[in-house]
Amino acid sequence: MADPLEAAISDRIAALSLADEALAADAAGTIGTAEIVRRATSREAFEGIATVPIGALALYRRLRAASALAASPVAYAAATSTDQRRMVGEVEVRTASEEGVTWLILTLAAGAVPTMMELLAADGRTARLVLDEPVDGVIQMGLAAADPISAPAVALLQHPSTAIFLI
Repeated sequence: MADPLEAAISDRIAALSLADEALAADAAGTIGTAEIVRRATSREAFEGIATVPIGALALYRRLRAASALAASPVAYAAATSTDQRRMVGEVEVRTASEEGVTWLILTLAAGAVPTMMELLAADGRTARLVLDEPVDGVIQMGLAAADPISAPAVALLQHPSTAIFLI
């Protein structure tokens, strides 16, 4: 019969190992845990594209969702490979792809207007977009896949498992 403490001890060792990895920032853009917590609870963005360590990903997701105006973990199952449609709180977020451009369209409900969108991939990659001002309750932005600033966001927007946070 297996020792019930053995599984608990293994889980604890794995958690500590992941926490040690998450505490140490490296040159590849990985962020330390203290910085993750600070950024997830503020409106401050990471510089460029950053990677949240896998051991801290669930914590970051929960903290960011708690501090965002609205959050959505995944797209609808009916999303196509390039075009997505999902509800993020009461905001409809759609993407439409044309040659070299992905259009981001947000249809806002009455209430708070988001000024930023943060995207979080399942592997921890993040990107943040500053949103344009709404016109008649709609924010529409063209994102060029070739643009080094918007390219990471375009790649994340096209993946249905990307979490979206409106800030």
